[in-house]
Amino acid sequence: MTMTKGYERGAMIRALLSIAIVLLAGIAMATPSWVTLTPGQVAELTVGKLRIPYPEPARLSRITGDGFFKVRVQKSSGRVKQVEVLQTTGNALLDAAAVRGLRECRFRPGVLRSIKEVNPSSSDPFANEDCLLKVPVSFVLGKNGVITKGRHKGQPVSEAISGDAQEH
Repeated sequence: MTMTKGYERGAMIRALLSIAIVLLAGIAMATPSWVTLTPGQVAELTVGKLRIPYPEPARLSRITGDGFFKVRVQKSSGRVKQVEVLQTTGNALLDAAAVRGLRECRFRPGVLRSIKEVNPSSSDPFANEDCLLKVPVSFVLGKNGVITKGRHKGQPVSEAISGDAQEH
């Protein structure tokens, strides 16, 4: 009987260890491989000014929105390789404009941290050559530097945009 209890205890420990390993592997895979940037950091890290034109139909319809985009950049050249929507602005026109603008953007070469530096357990095939950035994009309507529509109505444009980036 003692032998059976010892076997059951050993089997229980092995099962618990297996569960713990699976959970830890899941946590490692869930670790984001990107760096979240504020609008100020985007301005510092880009070559030239990031320009994302406000789509005319959206502007005329007074559509606003804030979103986050995952941008894959080749570290050595600073060229954008891929852009994905992480959090939509809430409008397809605005999302498409942000993706187009970010694709044309160029970052300062050699300055950004690689995927491997951010997440050493990454299995991304280009983890040593590319970096992933989470970039905020806000489409706001303002007059004289003050937002006139949307959830930031009445706030200065610069204050509202920097506050959004810090929340995420």
